[in-house]
Amino acid sequence: MTRLFFIVSIFLIFLVSTSLAQTVRVAGVVLDSDSREPLVGANILVVGTTIGTATGSNGEFFIDRLDTGSHELRFSFVGYESVEKTLDVAIDDSVWLSILLTPGHIEEELVVVTGTRTLR
Repeated sequence: MTRLFFIVSIFLIFLVSTSLAQTVRVAGVVLDSDSREPLVGANILVVGTTIGTATGSNGEFFIDRLDTGSHELRFSFVGYESVEKTLDVAIDDSVWLSILLTPGHIEEELVVVTGTRTLR
């Protein structure tokens, strides 16, 4: 009987602790800073975690079940400068972000490609 009481107690503690874990939904849109057009496929990452998403066809994104507290989000898109934003969220927050990414310049050294052809 004591063992059953112990198992039920552990289960109840687990059930209560998971119901107390509060999460928030963060949503928003990622746009080109010049044209204000949506960036389809831009990446959003919660820094230091494996939580992330990409924007849809209208540039909007959603991150569900983000724990309350302070988080750093990184917004990136190929050919654009990345943006990092620190976000402090509380349980009753409704978070909507509008992020503008600035086109960047990719500077690399000159690459020269040469070829030879062997005749048979």
